[in-house]
Amino acid sequence: MSSLEGQTLGQYRVIAQMGHGGMATVFKGYHPRLDRFVAIKMMHKAFQEDKNFLAAFFQQVAADLR
Repeated sequence: MSSLEGQTLGQYRVIAQMGHGGMATVFKGYHPRLDRFVAIKMMHKAFQEDKNFLAAFFQQVAADLR
């Protein structure tokens, strides 16, 4: 995945890459209106059409929000 550092994704500014794994890359982001830092998890393109992967990805996101 190309570096997204310095780019804006929706309302989030990408600050730096924090880590990556086999399924996704995690970036540190910033939401200026809320004045808070966030984690932005971007799944790798190879998995974007895999329905089983998408289900597992969103289950993990939901678990991370708890």
